[in-house]
Amino acid sequence: MKKLFLLSLTLFFVGCTQADLKDEALKAADAEYNQVLAKEIVDMPMPGRLRDNYLSFLRATSKMEVVDIKKSDDDHATVSVRQEAVPLENRKTLASIASTLEPQKAGNFNMGNAINLIEQQPGQIKGKRETLYFYKFHKSAGKWVRTL
Repeated sequence: MKKLFLLSLTLFFVGCTQADLKDEALKAADAEYNQVLAKEIVDMPMPGRLRDNYLSFLRATSKMEVVDIKKSDDDHATVSVRQEAVPLENRKTLASIASTLEPQKAGNFNMGNAINLIEQQPGQIKGKRETLYFYKFHKSAGKWVRTL
């Protein structure tokens, strides 16, 4: 009975460790993607509301998932995160179109329809593009911390 209790307790902590690593890696990938998006539109003269809609649309259509967790020992791990998002070329085209809109028309601009039309143009990428992020973590004071 005692062995069964210790085994279940060990499995519980391993599960928590995996979940903690997953959460930290997804947060890091999301923050990195948000920085990329912000840099892409820094020079685009978009009205504030349209800029917010643009960023919200790209975040909402992006999907991230942890695909692998490799622990080298109890205190070190590497986590791989896969992201599916609108390809860079299509994001740039969307941003350049959106930046030409007059402020009064910005509220009626449909990002989803625009991306569909962009994908139909010759030479544009259809669908989503995958990006892989790799993060290293170490344990510090019982918590997983990203190693930079």
